[in-house]
Amino acid sequence: MTGPFLTFFPQFCRDPINDGAWYPGFTDWDLIRQLEEPLRSRFLPAAGCYDLADQECISRQFSSVRSSAWPAMALYHYFFDGRFVLNGVERFILDGREPVPPFFIIWANESWSKRWIGKPRQIILRQHHSLSRECVTTHVRRLATLFRHPSYARENGRPIFVLYAPFDIPGVSEFLRTYRRAFAEADVDPLIGFCVPYIDPTFDGRDFDFCVEFQPRLFINVMRSRHRGWGMRAAIALKNRVPWVFDHVTGAVDRVRRGRSQPSISLSYQEYLDLVEKDYFVTALEQAYRLPVRRGLFFSWNNYPRYRGSAVQVTHRDGDYAAFVRLAEQMKAKQGWFLLNSWNEWSEGAALEPGLQTPDLYERIEGPG
Repeated sequence: MTGPFLTFFPQFCRDPINDGAWYPGFTDWDLIRQLEEPLRSRFLPAAGCYDLADQECISRQFSSVRSSAWPAMALYHYFFDGRFVLNGVERFILDGREPVPPFFIIWANESWSKRWIGKPRQIILRQHHSLSRECVTTHVRRLATLFRHPSYARENGRPIFVLYAPFDIPGVSEFLRTYRRAFAEADVDPLIGFCVPYIDPTFDGRDFDFCVEFQPRLFINVMRSRHRGWGMRAAIALKNRVPWVFDHVTGAVDRVRRGRSQPSISLSYQEYLDLVEKDYFVTALEQAYRLPVRRGLFFSWNNYPRYRGSAVQVTHRDGDYAAFVRLAEQMKAKQGWFLLNSWNEWSEGAALEPGLQTPDLYERIEGPG
């Protein structure tokens, strides 16, 4: 198995939970529709604002992924203590009516909150990581069915399974042991990895099989640490020990910043390229967790539609596309599979799906010219 897996975002459909938390009919597209032109067009796909509750839309999206430069995906999966959410894309896959791109699952195992608007303590749907027999069995049954799909990605014969938010799991070792026992009962044996958006030296990841360099979150947090290292260390300690205080402080800061007309933090893609050239991320992860590292790569980032003035953006210069392509080819040659953020995370300005302002993106991605 080689090449990148584009993270695939299934948020673009109505959901009763979002209807109650925000307003009836809310989807992630609304965050973009609220922007004024010409800014809005920067965050819109050429295919228009599609509905991933519609099977024809899902089929068209999968067809676009298959015909893209890198036709494989890492699908975000939502399960909350017995409840599957935003799982229309998964149901489409399991229906088996059409071929789907090679894929694996990333369990987005964090609570939903109103962090976007600076209110992280307002919980929309809490993730308890229940280990009840009924809950774990329900979850593993669905995962095992996905693992057995003919398009599911495997490494050395074992299905790949990734946890998005490992630092949010209390008693992570017992959690993993419980899931591994349930997987064994279901006669599946996945390789289990975790995403690293920031390095927490107190996290014990020894029971995982690998870790994933999760970009650009890791890059952004590394740059924050470089600019104010003591502050970053203090923030991690505060989040681990007194999370409600951490949420209170960061939420207050975000609410103040939201009123700004530009993102609060601006980083250059060249800064990211410099760190990659020095092999900074792989070295840092290997030292922190002593596990095999699966790489991550991104090109664009600007989460202004979600966070408004408290957002982070990454700026570009001529030649960045070519550098991006070279990195992808190097990663493919060196290690096989890696994460590429993202196919369609439009509200965070990370989409590689062709957009209104990037209709020739594939031509530029497929080669540096």
